[in-house]
Amino acid sequence: MTDTRRRVKVYTLNEDRQWDDRGTGHVSSGYVERLKGMSLLVRAESDGSLLLESKINPNTAYQKQQEDEKFLTDLFAQLTDEATDEEKRQELVNFLKEFCAFSQTLQPQNRDAFFKTLSNMGILPALEVILGMDDTQVRSAATDIFSYLVEYNPSMVREFVMQEAQQNDDVSKKLTEQKITSKDILLINL
Repeated sequence: MTDTRRRVKVYTLNEDRQWDDRGTGHVSSGYVERLKGMSLLVRAESDGSLLLESKINPNTAYQKQQEDEKFLTDLFAQLTDEATDEEKRQELVNFLKEFCAFSQTLQPQNRDAFFKTLSNMGILPALEVILGMDDTQVRSAATDIFSYLVEYNPSMVREFVMQEAQQNDDVSKKLTEQKITSKDILLINL
């Protein structure tokens, strides 16, 4: 029997509107008597402690976070801010990568809405900045995120890169440096 658990990172937004890493664990769902309903549970992979317990509300479980434009605006601002600590930036870009990876489990309609929201909130300009940073782990995660975007809508990415290429050649250089697969480069250069 295969293990169908999903491995995730859990972050919480602190009072200073910064993301704190709560740990890595596995997602499950089940009925929680105390919450009187089905709940999303994340247990730490290290010791099995509860990292997250949240009642699932069908009307708000996914859509509320997606509609929170402040969340994405803050996330992209922290990712691109030169004052952001390298370790914090690494956590944030990995969170965004996991967020994109999680979107692959959504129904096509919800996945489309998710990527449209990311696009409208400025993920491509944020990735352009991140790809220019010195931290190889951050650039690698940004490349993975970029791959999700190319898979979702190659035309949107191609249009962005072409617009940027007219202004300067930085995006093409950054992507080439990151060694995006030849298939992805072909899609971008068309």
